Amino acid sequence: MKAILIPSFLVSLAIFGCGSSKNTADSDPSQVTPRDLAKERAETVEDEQQAIMKYRLIVSFISIGEGPDFNAKTGLDRVIADWEKQKGAALKQEQFPWGREGEVDYCFQLSELNTSDQQSFINEIKTTIGTSKLVQISENQPCTHKR
Repeated sequence: MKAILIPSFLVSLAIFGCGSSKNTADSDPSQVTPRDLAKERAETVEDEQQAIMKYRLIVSFISIGEGPDFNAKTGLDRVIADWEKQKGAALKQEQFPWGREGEVDYCFQLSELNTSDQQSFINEIKTTIGTSKLVQISENQPCTHKR
């Protein structure tokens, strides 16, 4: 057994232990161009903006050991479909599943609605959801479980 393990170990050490020594602009800071730096800064700024983007409405379906409130989820889907039919345009939403039992966040910008329609939509969602302990509604916040 030792006769097999020792040569196998040496071969795998030789294969994985030898790193390449490439000489590129990535490894030599003196060869980085201003364009590369500007691109890197722009990507960093965009990532930061995405991380702190606030949504007009966030509906979080949570679970306390028994799964989320599927009746409330069905009600939310119905309200969204009714508004889309009424306005003739799709309401942009992002869904972020985050749990093992079907937990999900619905995050809405609502930029396709004017201010009064936004408030009417939010009020209708709150009325439809009711007092469910398994649904959390927040406004003008970052989407918590966005990855």
